Amino acid sequence: MKNNDDPQFGSIASSNLTGSETVVTVNERLARWLLLQHNRSQKLSGKVIWDTPSISSLDSWMQQSWLETWPEKYVLNPTQTLKLWEDIIRREHYSERQDLLHLRGAAQHAGEAYQLIKKYRLPTSALYFKWTEEFES
Repeated sequence: MKNNDDPQFGSIASSNLTGSETVVTVNERLARWLLLQHNRSQKLSGKVIWDTPSISSLDSWMQQSWLETWPEKYVLNPTQTLKLWEDIIRREHYSERQDLLHLRGAAQHAGEAYQLIKKYRLPTSALYFKWTEEFES
């Protein structure tokens, strides 16, 4: 089946989307594909110019909504998050026991644990609680 024959997405791609509607997709790839299909449809209908529709992945839409709602609260990317966890662990624990702790691995696990704790609302240990307080500040 050709992409432009797909009945699920054909109506979105060929519709006259304006700036007032937002289409939220499951991933960036689908968002790009829908935008390309929409542009193709507009060209085939003879238009020379048209408004670019708002088509975003769920992750992009959530980040944009966050920044519009709380512009003073910055959203960290994964590299920045890892670096922050490394700095927290280094200041708290790493300098004393360098031989017992692999810093990058500990930071990755701390970040993963933080996401799970927040997602499932789990209690934390005293040391990890101190780290999370510093991470959230």
